[in-house]
Amino acid sequence: MVFVALCVFTKPPRVFAAKHNLALIDIDLLGFWNSGTILPKLLDLDIGSSGSNREIRADG
Repeated sequence: MVFVALCVFTKPPRVFAAKHNLALIDIDLLGFWNSGTILPKLLDLDIGSSGSNREIRADG
């Protein structure tokens, strides 16, 4: 299941999501998705690193 929100998730929701096999797409990832990044690539990211410092590498 994928949960999309227009916020940055704090640690408690990220922990909850990890325990319940949920994928979180926050405001930062939504920008990548809107720019053409495919959803499976977003879902592979570590949800533990929340915030705008995340990068999506072209090499996978």
